[in-house]
Amino acid sequence: MRKENLRKQAKRTGLSSDWDKYKAARSYFSNLRDSECRVYLDLEDHDSVSKKFWRQVKVNSSLSRIPPIINDGQVFKSDSEEQANLFNLQFASNFSDPSNYTIETTDPDDPDPAVICEFSSGEVYQVLSKLNARKGPGPDDIQSNIFNKCAGVSAYPLSLLYNQAHNTGSLPSIWKLANVVPVFKSGDKGDVRNYRPISLKN
Repeated sequence: MRKENLRKQAKRTGLSSDWDKYKAARSYFSNLRDSECRVYLDLEDHDSVSKKFWRQVKVNSSLSRIPPIINDGQVFKSDSEEQANLFNLQFASNFSDPSNYTIETTDPDDPDPAVICEFSSGEVYQVLSKLNARKGPGPDDIQSNIFNKCAGVSAYPLSLLYNQAHNTGSLPSIWKLANVVPVFKSGDKGDVRNYRPISLKN
């Protein structure tokens, strides 16, 4: 406010001394702003700052990635839930029928050395520490940067889970879930057949 008052006074009087006061105030506020920004960036993870910026842009934008009305060549939908179901039907039609064969697994109480596989906590730590923090979360809503920052304490318990899952051939139910996001390919944006699914898993 003080800077703006000094600018108005300098414009009104035209005196060089008033302009000097205004320039000094402008320089002071610019330095203060830059200093506060540096402190904020030092405290925040840079990837997190970038995400927050684009999230704010998206919130304040009137643009939508999905048109207000979509179709599959026959049916047209405008309700968001009905649109999701239309995408689901389209994506599901691209998959084959479930397989009926079974896979022999290792008995955890009597493992076969020929097929046993061990994931060490060190290997898991290396993977966790290199996860892309920009990737979106799955249904569990856990961000990748959480695994990055907690790799040291989570690597061992996760290695136990991975070894158990591999050696028994069984995965926790939640690991089989995913958030499916439609990604536009080309052509008419209102046609669900012009989108491909991307699965964001836990």
